[in-house]
Amino acid sequence: MTMNKLILELKEEHTKCAQLLNEIKKLGPDSEEGFNLLIHAREHFKTHLKKEAEILYPVLFKAAESDFLLKNMLGEFATDIDKIKEFTENFFNKYAENLDHSELKKDFGNLFTLLSTRLRREELMIYNKYEEIINSQE
Repeated sequence: MTMNKLILELKEEHTKCAQLLNEIKKLGPDSEEGFNLLIHAREHFKTHLKKEAEILYPVLFKAAESDFLLKNMLGEFATDIDKIKEFTENFFNKYAENLDHSELKKDFGNLFTLLSTRLRREELMIYNKYEEIINSQE
């Protein structure tokens, strides 16, 4: 059984997200280069989330209509992503126009942890479940 094309694309995007986060961490989010990369990463994350929302999650929500455990898991992930989106938006809003970057390293550390954890959990749980659903339909 080969990995689904969408899942391959999403995992590649996760790898890119992780690489961006690690590069920003290495450069320092408070450096000019690190901060510019952070702004670039924001667009990459938005594009990735949009693809998941439009293609991946509708299949999962449809399957969850008859799968109580999947429905609960998706509920947890939805709550989780809402918190991440709120934190991320607050983070970018705070630093978009604020020249005081005294808390930037700490805030980026929190963002790094949130996003890194989400990427791993999503690949282990959501992507595997998606492939299981798609494979059962073939």
